[in-house]
Amino acid sequence: EFIIEENEGHITSLKRKNDPFETEFIRPGNNLGCVNLSYRQKADWIHCDQSGSDELAVSSSFSSSGPLLEWTIKLSNTSHSPLEIGTLELPFQFNEEYTHNPKESFEGRVFKHSHIAGHNSFIFWLPVGGIGAHLLMTPTENTHLEFFEAKNGIYASGGALYSAFIHSKAHVENLTGTWRQENSSKILQAGESISYSFRFHWCDNYSDIRKKIYQSGGIDIRIAPGMVIPRDLKSKIALRSQQKITRIQAEFPEETEISKLPKHGDNEIYEINFHKLGENKLTLHYGDQQETILEFFVSEDLETLIKKRASFIKDFQQHKDPTKWYYGLYSLWDAGAEEGQQKLGPDNSGSQHPYCVSGSDDPSNSKCMYLSEKNVAYPDAEEIASLEYFIENFVWGKHQRTDQEDPYPYGIYGSDSWLTNRNSSNDLIKESTSRPQEGGSQCRMWRTFDYTTYFALYYNMYL
Repeated sequence: EFIIEENEGHITSLKRKNDPFETEFIRPGNNLGCVNLSYRQKADWIHCDQSGSDELAVSSSFSSSGPLLEWTIKLSNTSHSPLEIGTLELPFQFNEEYTHNPKESFEGRVFKHSHIAGHNSFIFWLPVGGIGAHLLMTPTENTHLEFFEAKNGIYASGGALYSAFIHSKAHVENLTGTWRQENSSKILQAGESISYSFRFHWCDNYSDIRKKIYQSGGIDIRIAPGMVIPRDLKSKIALRSQQKITRIQAEFPEETEISKLPKHGDNEIYEINFHKLGENKLTLHYGDQQETILEFFVSEDLETLIKKRASFIKDFQQHKDPTKWYYGLYSLWDAGAEEGQQKLGPDNSGSQHPYCVSGSDDPSNSKCMYLSEKNVAYPDAEEIASLEYFIENFVWGKHQRTDQEDPYPYGIYGSDSWLTNRNSSNDLIKESTSRPQEGGSQCRMWRTFDYTTYFALYYNMYL
């Protein structure tokens, strides 16, 4: 089922036989089969690729069997001393750079989904439009993935450089973050070899992906209501596998209740009651010493969350300096910024694009909606006063044109600043562009859903 072109053992073109879209999965000029490694025999890590070195022999090869394509990576210690593999990175250079041509992007470019969680990890790619060949990669029984990295991608145009890691201990030594899975290494004794392998499957849809994961010896997992769950709710997990689930290990066993319920068809059903707030990890042990990780986040009950969030917006995220053109604005909050710089806005954008912090797009517009909807259910006089302040000082006659302004009464300004838009001499509709850097005016009228935002705000305020 695979139409493949190769160069020096690497796959440079990968398509599905009889695919009506003829989608190319490999990014032009790139390949599948490269690996990056680091190892050490003493203190310092030595970096190499699939060419290997005098101490480490590396091979990366593909073979096909029936409907499957198998990728095998073999490492051999050719020295007379033990060495430690600290990084084994798999770069995936798939065809994820999108274009302005919708047909070309939807049918000829691919989009990635991944689950990096030990032996039951998987990655799959599918056409951007959601229809067509789906390419699934699963590890074989003794192979796992434990870490991933994505660089340089832009949500609107793709192009991310994505890598998954079999071993990542050396790679993460100088990284910051809160990754919670083990970053492992592997000791190879003198003369010892080890192999890792993955299988590629063609699938037709999401349901077929679940079936192939199950058929390949993995676990088809379903979780309700989800993996972010309030503490007063229970989570149910359905596990479908050809292998025996030996146990579920809680990160905080004294604060986690795990109950096994009656089976439902091929699915083993478990009910989980988390009592510890924050991150909670479950480790599924199955098969022959295989493990996979499920990472949950447990919050307070929803009513408490809703009230606390509204209170925080009112107390910390509204600008109330009347000397500023944007006073009344609800903006973003950066908890990682220096003291006194956490409240972002037009004069302190942090790392955000100006439109995100200036009241002209969803990141800030959503806060007034949230606060107004909360006060329909749970009224609070100070929060209602905060909303009135926002409408009076930031919205009416400023960000939004009044009913008396002509042309375009009730119009809402887009781009980075309603002040700049109001001072523009260009026609609001005919001579405008969305972004200043694109040239022309900045005085564009904004999108329909932002009109809906303010309508809903007014409706909720005066309900």
